[in-house]
Amino acid sequence: MPKRSRVWVCAAVVVCALTMMTPLAWSQAQAEKNAEAAADKAAKVAITDPAARAAAGQSAKAVARARIELQACKLGEVEARCGRYEVFEDRAARKGRKIALRVAVLPAAGPARAKSAIFFLAGGPGQAATRLAGFAAEAMAGARAQREIVLVDQRGTGESNPLKCDVLGGNAQGTFTDLFPIERIRACRSELESRANLRLYTTPIAMDDLDEVRAALGYEQVDLYGTSYGTRAAQVYLRQYPKRVRSVILKGVVPMEVVIPTTFARTTERALELLLRDCAAAACAAAFPRLREELRVVTARFEAGPVQVMPAGSRSSQQPVSITRGAFLMTLGLMLQSPPAAAQIPMIIHRAYENDYAPLAQVVQLVTRSLGSELYVGMMLSVVCAEDDPVADYAKALAEAKGTVLGDYRIEQQRAACAFWPRGKVPAGYRQSVSSTVPVLLISGNLDPVTPPESAEQAGQHFSNRLTVVAAGGSHSFSGMLGCVDRIMTEFVQTASPKGIEVSCAEKIKRPEFVVPRN
Repeated sequence: MPKRSRVWVCAAVVVCALTMMTPLAWSQAQAEKNAEAAADKAAKVAITDPAARAAAGQSAKAVARARIELQACKLGEVEARCGRYEVFEDRAARKGRKIALRVAVLPAAGPARAKSAIFFLAGGPGQAATRLAGFAAEAMAGARAQREIVLVDQRGTGESNPLKCDVLGGNAQGTFTDLFPIERIRACRSELESRANLRLYTTPIAMDDLDEVRAALGYEQVDLYGTSYGTRAAQVYLRQYPKRVRSVILKGVVPMEVVIPTTFARTTERALELLLRDCAAAACAAAFPRLREELRVVTARFEAGPVQVMPAGSRSSQQPVSITRGAFLMTLGLMLQSPPAAAQIPMIIHRAYENDYAPLAQVVQLVTRSLGSELYVGMMLSVVCAEDDPVADYAKALAEAKGTVLGDYRIEQQRAACAFWPRGKVPAGYRQSVSSTVPVLLISGNLDPVTPPESAEQAGQHFSNRLTVVAAGGSHSFSGMLGCVDRIMTEFVQTASPKGIEVSCAEKIKRPEFVVPRN
């Protein structure tokens, strides 16, 4: 495996009898009521009518007076200018705790500066945009000749009051466990509530933050780039501020109607079937002629219980660690998101089938540690528990998941975590499709296990001025797309039009060759 890996890419209230409440319990319950009321008010403000925002004290004139002082900084190897912009956590009340949003601007490479800037919206939900600086600089190198690139850590991520949960627990066993270990999530909620109203970190509120930043930086319009969950954020911004958007790029599209993670079992199964099909038609078939059966056996072993494995390079005094079913499934799904990683799946499954779990353990450890460092799980839960869990048709999702490799795992993980996570509110009609005549470029990877091409087709029906691109051998990550899709994006941003752009190169993007044993 590569030494470095990035994951691009994740409220039940205990009711006590009033007479049995201690003063502390009463205070906590009252605080929860106040937090819920604030979330309800914020949801009502997060609507498309600018007059309503002005009435709530969010006038454009007040925002225009604010400015962001930017200073030279480095984001990894990328030269940038960084600063802070304060917003109220409770935007509706416009008082109380403030969040200092981290803002980074990658300067335009050429002498001419366009009036619009490219705003990057990260995935997850729960990834920090400033961590995308290297990718943004590379993928948008052409468009950056005239335009600045703006990265804003969405509230709850990066250095914008990060809602980080210690899902690893600081020990080897924790490295091989579930996406949402319930006791650690409970502890995380308790810790975070001392410095955040977890109901006020939803997408509509965050997009109001983003527009304040736009105004403070002095841009009349923006070119949006959203990846994965960031495509939902981009659509929400487009709905709330349609006149501020010059163009939109949606990569790995999440339609507004799609409820995270109810479709994951089905879409992951599709990606697995494509992998099995492609392996059967390549040298992979000679190396692993029984891959489908081996996958079934290995999956069944994990369903029976955790598998004990010695970590690679471990000393004789070390104890074996357990790989749970959840860790296995989470790793498998994330590997499918990157074609180079997916190319190793047949080898890893075959070795596990032969009771050699060391290669799998190495990848599990890499994936879960990357999730721990890259994903702000508290923010993720504040989004999905407010926006997805309340409208999820779990009965239908579980029926569709039956018989798939992923099964009910991802559904039940989120369902259990959202059962006690504070739930914010979103505006009425939030799940309705966003329609627009603004130029929109929709990009999908045919091998994507999360947002397959059908998702782009679903969302694209509502964009009359659109261009759809499918990378034949691409997946959820951008791997393999440089040299083709980046050129398409550059032309699209430069012209703000889908017309006349050559996209046939996307059909020539191939899946990497599968890793097979060397003779």
